[in-house]
Amino acid sequence: MDDSDTCLRQTPLKTERIVRRNNASNRAVQINAPLEEDLWKNVDRLVIEDNMADSQGIQVNYAITREMVVVMFDQQNKLIAAERQTPGVLRHDRVVVKASVR
Repeated sequence: MDDSDTCLRQTPLKTERIVRRNNASNRAVQINAPLEEDLWKNVDRLVIEDNMADSQGIQVNYAITREMVVVMFDQQNKLIAAERQTPGVLRHDRVVVKASVR
């Protein structure tokens, strides 16, 4: 038999999506996924790991609706507004004490 007589086994094409080691901090917004339509629903292998959001950062690593993004932005804005209204912690080296004289 030569090569033309053999049956080639077709290996099915597999799709893979990896979302790894992303960081959203200091009120940053990071979206590592499709909006609205779940474009990853037929992905053969999906890996989401070692991602972090802190300091009022927002990070999305899987499909989400626009409405949900708006809800997250609204919540983030409320937290930021509340933070601005809260007076800072007084440092001991900045406190002025008036001595009373008798």
